[in-house]
Amino acid sequence: AKEEEPGVREEDGEEDNTAPEMLEEGEAASTKGAHQHALEIEERLVAALEQTRAESRQEVEQVTDVLKERLAVLEQSRAESKEEAEQVTDKLAVLEQATVASKERLAGLEQAKTESQKEVDALKERLS
Repeated sequence: AKEEEPGVREEDGEEDNTAPEMLEEGEAASTKGAHQHALEIEERLVAALEQTRAESRQEVEQVTDVLKERLAVLEQSRAESKEEAEQVTDKLAVLEQATVASKERLAGLEQAKTESQKEVDALKERLS
């Protein structure tokens, strides 16, 4: 009984390549499995990235909506404040006009008082 070694010729004259062929097939299967595993990991990473992007977009849209709402409130408040400021300015102008008119009236009354006092003094002098 002769022991057979890989690569040794058998009695029929053919070389025994069973072991190297099996080794190559095993390496090919291992490489194919590793490649398949890498593809699966890549697919999961791509899916996770797409999910993260979608969530990020949604968060950005939500923040944008909140900021737009806040901006609208601020613009409304600013418009109301501007309107109130214009009303206060108008009232102040009216009050200034009324003050000027009151001062003019007071000056007129003081002038009339002075003239009346002169008349009273003149009448007193005539009566004495």
